[in-house]
Amino acid sequence: TLLLDDNDSRHKWIKAQILLALLMSAVSALMFGLLSMNAVFSNLLAIPTISFIVLPLDFLLLLISLFHETTGMVSQSILALNDFVLIWLTAFLLIVNESLPAIFLSDIEAFLLLVLFVGSAIAVKFRFYQLIIWLLSSVVITWLVYLSTQSRKQIEVIFFDIGQGQSVAVKVDNSWWLYDLGFYNQHSDQTSNVVVPYLRQNGVDQLEGLIISHKDSDHAGNYLAVIDEFKPKKLIVGEVLNKANGVPCEGKTIFSDSSTSKAVWYFYHFARASKQKSIDNTGKRNDNSCIALLDFHGFKFLFTGDIEKKAERWLIDQSIGPVHVMTVPHHGSLTSSSEEFLDYFSPQLAIVSSGYLNRFKHPRKEVQNRYKELNIEFINVSEVGMTRLITSQNGQKMSVVSQRSEKRRWWHHQSNQ
Repeated sequence: TLLLDDNDSRHKWIKAQILLALLMSAVSALMFGLLSMNAVFSNLLAIPTISFIVLPLDFLLLLISLFHETTGMVSQSILALNDFVLIWLTAFLLIVNESLPAIFLSDIEAFLLLVLFVGSAIAVKFRFYQLIIWLLSSVVITWLVYLSTQSRKQIEVIFFDIGQGQSVAVKVDNSWWLYDLGFYNQHSDQTSNVVVPYLRQNGVDQLEGLIISHKDSDHAGNYLAVIDEFKPKKLIVGEVLNKANGVPCEGKTIFSDSSTSKAVWYFYHFARASKQKSIDNTGKRNDNSCIALLDFHGFKFLFTGDIEKKAERWLIDQSIGPVHVMTVPHHGSLTSSSEEFLDYFSPQLAIVSSGYLNRFKHPRKEVQNRYKELNIEFINVSEVGMTRLITSQNGQKMSVVSQRSEKRRWWHHQSNQ
């Protein structure tokens, strides 16, 4: 009887560990967009190893240290055994992690997974048919909510909080575009740290288009990784990129988005159109930036890259203004955002992407004052966090949501403005 009770307890413990691992995997998938495929196997070994070997040995060593020096043979033997167990466990977990990589899930997929795992966890307390009804109802409701969000004809523009650089995602109905990818070098990869996880979390499998304004590292980012994973249907470049074939942003290039004829992209390139030098005497290539204008039902977004005053004056001559929303040229540098440029385009909202307390002092105070004098709303992403703009179906209304106002935490920087 004791043996049967012992086996029964062991089975219950294993079942509980499996259910907890599955449940926590689903919660992690919902929070982080990653489903760990190795959590069950890892926890089945790691939890008992830590609970019944490592911790008891630690407590034993603590007790011994109360009465004897920990340099003795017994203490050293305990430490060596503990180290051996931890090294062996770490090696095993690394092998499992490499053999069973995580799966990226969208919010909807993660929620459905959570519903399934929760249902499995409470299956013991409910009759089978009640569980089936509960699961089917949850799936149907989730699917209806998902379809209602997918059927909305709107544009959502996401300005990433990406430090001293720029990256903007544009969701046109159900297709996605990216304008620039943030900073990348061998020490820092904001593309992989910020942009790629956001796309994965939103279930993006392929990009409709990728626009790289120019080759500066704070704009081009890790473009090869994005091209490899999301395989954009269109690649528009302000400058020729290494190992990537793109359509030159030359003269005026026009693309109608495949999901709707109401969203039209126009691309302009000052250096090519005016036959200016690709790089000026100071070595800067800012005016090589590909300028993008997105027109959705007459609602206009202007993405300016790092253009400076020469390119601004040329862009005025293209007679494409005014616009509703504009990225602040060159992160708010003194070399851009001329009064003539701002007066002509007269955006309702201007958004700047720059690093918090960056060494360039972007956006410069003088530049911010120019916008303020023209009653242009000015948003600094480094102060408010990732910012999302959502238009209405006919493009006549726009809502603005910033991450730190929507999900403020006590450690977030607050602007003094």
